[in-house]
Amino acid sequence: MSLQVLKVNALQEKKLLDKLNFLLKKNIMTTDAKEKGFIENAMIATKNQMRILNNSIPLLLSNISLAKRLPSQENLIKLPRPIQQPIIKKELITIKQELDGSEALLAIAKGDRSEYLKQLQISNDSLKHIKKKDVVIESFDNEYKKPSSYVIAANKLFS
Repeated sequence: MSLQVLKVNALQEKKLLDKLNFLLKKNIMTTDAKEKGFIENAMIATKNQMRILNNSIPLLLSNISLAKRLPSQENLIKLPRPIQQPIIKKELITIKQELDGSEALLAIAKGDRSEYLKQLQISNDSLKHIKKKDVVIESFDNEYKKPSSYVIAANKLFS
């Protein structure tokens, strides 16, 4: 289960990186100062979300092991746990978040929960304020120009 949570965290980081790339391009293209402020707030919040997700990776990796743990005195008295249950330390908590149309569990450090949710809210609020502009794509498929006299002379000379 920890492996699945790690995979979901990596997918979320990839999604945040795509969002950051989009915001950077949008920031370069826009000229409105108010809109630039919203874009910069969204960029900062997205960077903070990525930082929080990156901080949880070492805790997730410490839970993953290919070998079974050796029994200790405490484990001998208790009943053994099924292997399928997630073994997540108390320092990690899981948050349900929509990822590509389905809900996924993200694991973050317990102390970073409120900060992550705050940054997520800031990012979403800033993105709502950004105007969506239609990009005009000009097509030059059917455009034909007569070649210049220099090109005609060069073609005759070198052919």
